[in-house]
Amino acid sequence: MKRKKERRVWKWAACVWLAILLIFLAGWAIYEGSKPSFAAKADRALREQTKENSEKRTAVQPANARTVDEPKKATGNARPDATGKENGERRVKTEEAKRAGPEKKDSRSGTKNKTDQSENRDGMDRKEGAPPSSKNHDGGSQGGDAAIGGRPIDDPSVVFLTFDDGPSAATLTILHLLEQYRMNATFFMLEPNMRRFPAAVKAIAEDGFGCGLHGVTHDVHKFYRSQQTAVGEMKTAQSTLKKLTGIHTPLIRVPYGSVPYMTPAERQAEQNAGFIMWDWNVDSHDWDYRDVRFVRATEKQLETMRRKGSRSSPVILLHDRPETAKALPALLEYLKAHGYRTKVIDPSLKPVQFPMKPIAR
Repeated sequence: MKRKKERRVWKWAACVWLAILLIFLAGWAIYEGSKPSFAAKADRALREQTKENSEKRTAVQPANARTVDEPKKATGNARPDATGKENGERRVKTEEAKRAGPEKKDSRSGTKNKTDQSENRDGMDRKEGAPPSSKNHDGGSQGGDAAIGGRPIDDPSVVFLTFDDGPSAATLTILHLLEQYRMNATFFMLEPNMRRFPAAVKAIAEDGFGCGLHGVTHDVHKFYRSQQTAVGEMKTAQSTLKKLTGIHTPLIRVPYGSVPYMTPAERQAEQNAGFIMWDWNVDSHDWDYRDVRFVRATEKQLETMRRKGSRSSPVILLHDRPETAKALPALLEYLKAHGYRTKVIDPSLKPVQFPMKPIAR
């Protein structure tokens, strides 16, 4: 009898513990289910930060005012890529390998194209940060672009910071840093990201930064399929920006820059559609380094331009991403310490464009 009683006690104890465990698990499931999703939290944080930045701007307007010679209207565009051929193609391959499959992984290794022998896609020599072999050491429109009008950007003390591929979860951080250092920039944005982060797009416009277009797919095989696809993607992005901000910008930066993928016919089609295409003459390499090393690479190229007596304003390629935002203060400190001023890109300026030398497709 005694043993039977003990067994009953153990059975009851086991049942009680099991019931407690089930209640705990059920409570935990209810608790987890009631928590907001990551996307909801990110969206809420974005709205709160936008509101906070807006209140700060209202309260401290005079202190945060930019220099008089820096345009206040948003009319820019930017995209993260390189400026010559060797680094440019390596970059295309690096980013496309992440997006789309095995065949692009070859490109991560930096394999060169047939046209990738003497020029660097980022517009700077890999070793010395020198301009491409076109010998146009002053930046600005190069190659067959002499007919492009506009005021030349021939003030080496003025820098044009450009951010490609955004907006992103890092955009508001980047805007806050730019305002903190009282600097300006132009953002070349992808249409899907504009729809994903509308608050960031509106913040860029409301804060007076430059708004530009970077297309829709950022896919070499889709964007450069024909003149119609190249122009069509930019018109789609232009329409979305207009709906979100009321801004109609002609400023564009094509995926991976205009060399080596863009044909003369596609370039002409973009121009006929009223778009103004910008490349760059300083590649930060933040698409490759993803840490503070991109700041050192940028500094080296700026120093090379000064040493060579370049008359052109540096147009710096950056990307709208968390890794860039994290190291951005170091770059802004450098620019401030060396007396650089920043401006947004606007349609009245003569664009920096790579020499036309597309690859055969």
